[in-house]
Amino acid sequence: MASAYSKPGHIPTVSGGYTWADETNKCFYQFGGEFAPGTSPMDFSMWTYDVLLNQWNTTETIGEKNPQRVSYGAGTQVESRGLGFYFGGWLSNKTTPGWTGPPMATTGLMRFDMSTGDLQNTTGPDNIGRAEGQLVFLPVSDSGVLVYFGGIEDSYRNGSFDATIHVYDMASSKWYTQTASGDIPDTRRQFCADVTWPDDQSSFNIYLYGGYGFEKAAAYDDVYILSLPSFTWIKVFSSDDVPSQVGHGGCSANVVNHAQMLVIGGWFPLYDKCDAPEGQGQHNMVLGYNGGDSKLWDKFSPQLDDYVVPSPIIAAVGGGPTGGATKTSPATWGHPDLATYYTLKPTFTARSATRSLPSATESASGGSSKKSNVAAIAGGTVGGLVALIVLLCLILFCLHRRKKSLKKNEAETPSSLPPAELATTVPHEMADTDASKYVSMHDQAGSIALAQYPGHVQQHSHSASHEYNSPYSAQGPPSYGHAPPYISPVEGGHTVSE
Repeated sequence: MASAYSKPGHIPTVSGGYTWADETNKCFYQFGGEFAPGTSPMDFSMWTYDVLLNQWNTTETIGEKNPQRVSYGAGTQVESRGLGFYFGGWLSNKTTPGWTGPPMATTGLMRFDMSTGDLQNTTGPDNIGRAEGQLVFLPVSDSGVLVYFGGIEDSYRNGSFDATIHVYDMASSKWYTQTASGDIPDTRRQFCADVTWPDDQSSFNIYLYGGYGFEKAAAYDDVYILSLPSFTWIKVFSSDDVPSQVGHGGCSANVVNHAQMLVIGGWFPLYDKCDAPEGQGQHNMVLGYNGGDSKLWDKFSPQLDDYVVPSPIIAAVGGGPTGGATKTSPATWGHPDLATYYTLKPTFTARSATRSLPSATESASGGSSKKSNVAAIAGGTVGGLVALIVLLCLILFCLHRRKKSLKKNEAETPSSLPPAELATTVPHEMADTDASKYVSMHDQAGSIALAQYPGHVQQHSHSASHEYNSPYSAQGPPSYGHAPPYISPVEGGHTVSE
C-alpha cells in the first residue's frame, strides 16, 4: 500500500529549483526556485525532506556566507560522493526580497556536501550569466566531470560568447569548452535530459527531450542524444507537426536503472489538454529500444534494468549493443586535458550514513540470535524495566509536546495542498499506446492556436497529477520569456545548443 506524503503549508511552494536526493541518508534537499505569483520571496533557506519520518525540516548549511536563491538553473547530484550541484539560474523579484530592476542570470556553480552541510559558490567558466540549461554527471576523470549545455546565455554583461558545451572537472575545479558535431538540435531552453551508458563506459549517452524554442518554434516534441566522448548529436524522434502542437518544456527527466527515462510534467504553449491523460502526463523512454515493443517510447517496466546501446548510437559511434564504441573523440578537442579525462575511471569510497538508520538485522532478527542472547537479556531484565519505564515516559512527553506544536502550527499557518511533485496519486502503470507517444488529440477545434503562431497564444499547465489550481495555470511556464518566440529578459539575450 502506498504511503501518503505531504508538505506542510509553511514550507514555501517554489518552481524552477532543484531537489538533491541523498539515497544514503534517505532524504531530499530542496534548493532554489522562485515563489508563486502573488507571494513574496523569503530570504535564502534550504529544506530537507526526511523520507523515513515523512517530515520537512530546515537545513542548516555552513560555508557560503550569503547564499542566494536562484531559479531555473541546472542541477545534478553525485550520490557516490554525496554532492549536489546547481549551475547558473535567475535572480529576480520572484527569488530575492527587495530585488529591483530586470532579472539577472548568474555565473556561479553551487556545490553542496550532503554529509557535512557545506555549501560553496565556486566560479563558472566565465562571467556570462546562464540559465534554463541542463547539467549531468559523468563518472570519468579522477573524481568525475559535469557537462552543461543548452539554455540561455545572458550575454549583456560582456556582449559576446561562443556556442559550446561546458565541461567541469571536479578534481581540478577547471572548466573547459567543447564543440559538438552531428545533427545539432535547434536552440532551446527548459528542456529535460539525463544520461546513461553501457557497462564498458565506451560511450556516455545524454538523452534530451523537448524544451521551449525561440524563433523557430514555441516548443519542441523531439528527442536527441548527445553521445560522449565523441560529442556527437543524434536525432532519434520528432513529431509530425512542425511546430508541434504538443511540444512542451519545463518537464523533468529521470533515468531509472540505466535503462528507462521518465519524462514528467511541463507546460504546453500550443495545446490546452493533457497529451497523456491515462498516464497522468507521464511518458517513458526505453533508452535501448529493448522494451516489449522494441521502440523508444514504450510502457514502463519495473523489471527492465539492462541498458543496451540502440542502433542510432551504434550507427554514429560504432561498437555494438554492449558497448565497444570506436568513435571515442571529437574531430578536435577543445583542450588536451579533455582527451585524458575521458580515459580515466574514478574510484569512489562507499558512503556511510551520517545519521542512525534502521538496518535489516534490526528489523528482522533470526531465532538463533535470540537464543544466543538469552543470558544477557535475563541478567538485564530488572535494570531494563526501569530504563524502559523512563523511556516510555519520555516518549509520551515528546509526543504530547509534538501534538501541541502541530496544533499551534496549524492555527498559525493555513494548510495548503502539496505541489504536483508531492501530490498523492493512486499507483498505476503508465498507459501504453499502439505506435505513438500520444493519445488521440480529440476536441481540438477550439483549443489549438497553431494557426496564430507566432502571435500571442494562451498557455496552460498540463501535469495531469495537478488536483488543484496551479498558480501558473493561467499564464503558462513561469519564466522570463514571453509569448512565442521566447526571448531573454534583456536585450541581446542569446542561446546555446552546440
